Amino acid sequence: MKVAVLPEGKDPDDVIRENNGTWQQLLDEALPVVDYTIRMVTTGLDLTKAGDKSLAVNRLLPIIAVMKDYVRRDHYLVELSRLTGVNYSNLEAALKQYQSESKARQTKRAEVARSVQPLLSRPIEKECLALLLQHPELKNIDS
Repeated sequence: MKVAVLPEGKDPDDVIRENNGTWQQLLDEALPVVDYTIRMVTTGLDLTKAGDKSLAVNRLLPIIAVMKDYVRRDHYLVELSRLTGVNYSNLEAALKQYQSESKARQTKRAEVARSVQPLLSRPIEKECLALLLQHPELKNIDS
C-alpha cells in the first residue's frame, strides 16, 4: 500500500480533472505507507535532541514491531537507526522488549476475558449487573 500526497485542499477528482499528468506524477511519487508514516512522525522533530529521538523511536517501534516479514522489519530498523543515530543493536533490543511486553499485555487481557466469561454466561448475573448499572441506587439496599 502506498500514500500519494495530494495538493492542499484538493481531492483526487480535482487533481485528475485539472491535469491528468499531475495525478500520474503523484502516483509515481507515492510512498509506501510505512515510509510515509516515518516521514510524518519525524517531521517537526529535532533528531539531534535526545528527547525527540526518543519520541520518534517510541512512536515508530510499535509499527515496526507488528511487521511479520523480518526483512522489512530489519529494513525499517536500519532506517530508524539512520534517522535517529541510535545504535541498531539498541533499537533491536528495544524492539524485543516492546514485543515481549506486548505479548504479556495480550496474555493478561486473555486471562481477564477467561475469568469474566463464566460470570457473563450466567443469565441471572447479567440481569443483576444490568439492573445495578441502570439503577445505581439499588446497590445501597440491604437484603
